[in-house]
Amino acid sequence: MMLLKPVFGSEKNVKLIRRRVIIGENPASKSGYKFENQVDYPASLLAFKALVEGLPQTKGILILSGVTSKGTLEFIKIIKGEFSLQQAVKQGSSKRRFDEFVSLMSEKNYRYLQVQLATAS
Repeated sequence: MMLLKPVFGSEKNVKLIRRRVIIGENPASKSGYKFENQVDYPASLLAFKALVEGLPQTKGILILSGVTSKGTLEFIKIIKGEFSLQQAVKQGSSKRRFDEFVSLMSEKNYRYLQVQLATAS
């Protein structure tokens, strides 16, 4: 049985960037408009690509976890990179992996996802 030991200080977070958007008029408010926070997918995709580019190009193991609204960390899955961690996370297309992360966050209602390097012992 292989035991995984997280590498301290290697945590990186992926979260959806939200923008305040006008959705209608509200005469009762000071500004006169009604606002809603909506997900900005292009900005979130750029942040995800920056995270992927920050991963090492060596082989290794990543632990993917989700942080709930209560602040608890839940294990999701392990991503193994035989040759490069960047290629393992992209898995052909970083857009496809980003869509997978977005669906995970919306289904389980995670605040953000955490990616952390690990070593096998």
